[in-house]
Amino acid sequence: MIKRLLEMNLFWLKSNLMGWLTSNHMWLPLLLLSVNAFAHVGSSGVILKKQAGKYQVLVSVQPPDVVPGTAKVTVFVEQGRVSTLGARPIYFRSGNKGAPTHDILTLTEGNRYEGDVWLMDSGSSSIEIDLNGPDGKATLVVPVMSVATALRDMPEGTGIGLALMGLLLVIMMITIVGASNADGVVEPGSVMDKLRRRRQVGMGVGAVLMVLILAGWRSWWTSEAQAYRTQQLYKPLPIQASVANVNGQRMLTIRADTAGFSTDWQKRRPLSFVLPDHGKLMHVFLVSIPGLDAFAHLHPVRQDTTQYQSALPGLPAGKYLVYADIVFRSGFAETLTDTIDLPAPTAVATAQPTDPDDSYRVVEPFQKTTKAANAPTLDAAMVACGKPGVSTRLNDGSTMLWVDQPGTVQEAGKPYVLKFAVADAHGKPAVLEPYLGMGGHAA
Repeated sequence: MIKRLLEMNLFWLKSNLMGWLTSNHMWLPLLLLSVNAFAHVGSSGVILKKQAGKYQVLVSVQPPDVVPGTAKVTVFVEQGRVSTLGARPIYFRSGNKGAPTHDILTLTEGNRYEGDVWLMDSGSSSIEIDLNGPDGKATLVVPVMSVATALRDMPEGTGIGLALMGLLLVIMMITIVGASNADGVVEPGSVMDKLRRRRQVGMGVGAVLMVLILAGWRSWWTSEAQAYRTQQLYKPLPIQASVANVNGQRMLTIRADTAGFSTDWQKRRPLSFVLPDHGKLMHVFLVSIPGLDAFAHLHPVRQDTTQYQSALPGLPAGKYLVYADIVFRSGFAETLTDTIDLPAPTAVATAQPTDPDDSYRVVEPFQKTTKAANAPTLDAAMVACGKPGVSTRLNDGSTMLWVDQPGTVQEAGKPYVLKFAVADAHGKPAVLEPYLGMGGHAA
């Protein structure tokens, strides 16, 4: 039987993932791999593996959470000989002609290049990677979303130091204005008295000017800070998830909450202009809490501009985290989040999926030993993929294994290479097919 990788969803790192699953609107996935793999489900980071000319590269871009800010760019040159490697941002409005020159990335170790690239504006943009070496010149583009998601407080020590320096500069400026005014005395007579008076008048005028300048600067800074909070700082679009019983089948409805559109333009979204991503207008992920032992990947059908609906598979009753992933016409991807309480499934009707690519999985925790009694016996072809680490038994008797684990704990935002193997019920390599246009998906 041909398997689909996503239908064999894995539940791992239970204790480590629980905290950030429940506390973040925007996921930072622990990364995956495929021929072209982009982090998605609202992730701020992007991973791209691509062939460019004679070069095969794996690119990781971690955008800043404060804009303007620097994006962390990491490039692994897996094939090809590179002499110089550069990166620069390109925005849709300015294009190639308005883009800055490339920043040269530094070779840190082996085939790993790193560097920082400034992103000066929010919105959909891209990082252009330029490779040059004995194997020729090649260019590739990595789509990136530059979104301000945080406010940074100035450290107290830095603030005090800058305040003292500013006070010193103000005093020096007032003194300079007073001295320059006194230097203009050319009349004979009581020179010292005139110098003193002109210096005092000059310092008074200088003090007034500095007060006006500082007041204007303060007003400008307050305006810019307010604009950052109300215009640039990301605010998630609220959604309302609900479940209703329709003809004996549980139906999930996700509705975008547009109540604040008239008063808060920052939450407005062009909901009429949603583009398919991997062929679907919306990807919905349901994750049971607190156990993380039930998972569903659904593709609801759009009922109207703000509502999407999908039949629920045989998930057990309980509380679930809801993540709805959509992409707007500009290329901006967003994950809308909510929680929902699922009622027990009815036994009257068999659940029929809304989309043939819908999938779900209810599992026991991963086996923690490599010699479990029900672990498959891998032949030579499977052993080449690496020794089995942890595994989960699938409904048809086959087994999915996570091999060559990079460690017991994985850090969010850090790229890893994750390797999986699938064995059929007899321990032979299972035949796999692409799912949603890619070789594999992981969350």
